[in-house]
Amino acid sequence: FILALYRPRRIGDNPRAPFDSRILSLFAAPDSIVRSINEAVNYQFGFDITSSWGYQLMLRSTAWLLVLGATVLIALSCVVVVPPGQQAVRLRGGAIVGDVYEGTVMLKWPWPIETASVQDVARLRNLVLGAQPVKVGAVNVWSEEANSDPDRYPYMVAAPLLSEQVQKDLSGRSDGDAQPDASAAAVSQRFALVDADIVMTYRIAPKGLLEWLAFASDTRVRRTASDMRERILRDIALREVTRYLSTQPMDAVLSPRGDSLIRSLRERIQASFDAAKAGVEVVAIQVPTLRPPAGQGAGMFEEISIDMQNARKLREEADRMARATMASIAGSPERADGIVAAIAALDSAEQESGVDSAVAMEKRAVVERLVVESKGGAARVISQARAKRWAIVMGAAGDSAEVLGQAPSFHAAPELYKQFRTMQVLGRALAGVRVKYVLGESVSGRTDIDVTMKQAESGLNLADYLEKKEKPPATGEGK
Repeated sequence: FILALYRPRRIGDNPRAPFDSRILSLFAAPDSIVRSINEAVNYQFGFDITSSWGYQLMLRSTAWLLVLGATVLIALSCVVVVPPGQQAVRLRGGAIVGDVYEGTVMLKWPWPIETASVQDVARLRNLVLGAQPVKVGAVNVWSEEANSDPDRYPYMVAAPLLSEQVQKDLSGRSDGDAQPDASAAAVSQRFALVDADIVMTYRIAPKGLLEWLAFASDTRVRRTASDMRERILRDIALREVTRYLSTQPMDAVLSPRGDSLIRSLRERIQASFDAAKAGVEVVAIQVPTLRPPAGQGAGMFEEISIDMQNARKLREEADRMARATMASIAGSPERADGIVAAIAALDSAEQESGVDSAVAMEKRAVVERLVVESKGGAARVISQARAKRWAIVMGAAGDSAEVLGQAPSFHAAPELYKQFRTMQVLGRALAGVRVKYVLGESVSGRTDIDVTMKQAESGLNLADYLEKKEKPPATGEGK
């Protein structure tokens, strides 16, 4: 029919619609369609298959075959195979009927009495909170980058605790400049702005499919790629992010400690989803971009962030040194805190009751007990002092006992005792002396001294060995 509209015509040729129309010929002879099909089938097979008994049997049994096919389709619509990692429920008129099926075969009434809703509960879904993420290039300079996305809005955070001089440096004002508007100054002292891209990764909770389906519909809004459920989840998560960031100072947001920011956001968003019965499990919160708003003032935040990191590094190093010192002195920082508290209590008791009071002595005993039980450097010094004291006391006691034990001998024979002790002293003193001299007037003419100036060899004497080897053999000794 369409081709006939564009067919060229001759002048004076009258149209014959009843004879040339294909549509009218179809209504006039409906069997022409069957003949055309038969001719096409015969042409494909290369012989007259339409005249065979099998083809004729199929034509006669077409109605029964259609009934059988419809029956099979209805039977197949009663069986739904739910694979692992997915959950399914039966829907009758849009209402949920029965329990949740997972990793099994679900039987239901045929379509359209009942339908099945199969959800992939193990699939992770990403939801961007806010506008589209910033495209990250090879080099991103905050001060030179412009915010070209009109739908991108920064987050409000609490203003950092800065001194007046630092605030003047950030605002570019000097001491002689005029003060800004009071309302603007009040807002700038309380709040600040940060630019962040936050991506939430979530999935359906293991036992939250019914809550997921009852939370909202999956109807898609016109000209958007997200359905109503995703839009509601985004609004709830964005509300919690805005509330939390508005209570955190700017330096804590730009330079968070570990995963404190991510963990806090995930816990707050998960609590809001649980309160709304959304049936959602928040797996992770990702912050690929976290920076001050783009513009000329963004470059100064790099220096602030670096200074904050350096200050935190110094504090952590000082804390580490203090803990190491306390651990070496008192065994552990916790014991050191207890000892310091006990010493403070002792000072207070001495000021109130006196140094020699019973309360002060009791507090002093507590301090000594804590120091000794700490097993640290202070306890080691005290133990060494006690050991040295006992060594001195026991040495003096030994000397005293030795003197008292020799008193009877001295009283029995004083001269003999003196000579005996003198010889003992000389024996101990001359034991390590190599050369000894005997001096006296009465020994002249009665002393024969034979001195051999020879030093004992401590090891192998090579000269003696060579002399023995060079000595000639005795006469008459055979070779």
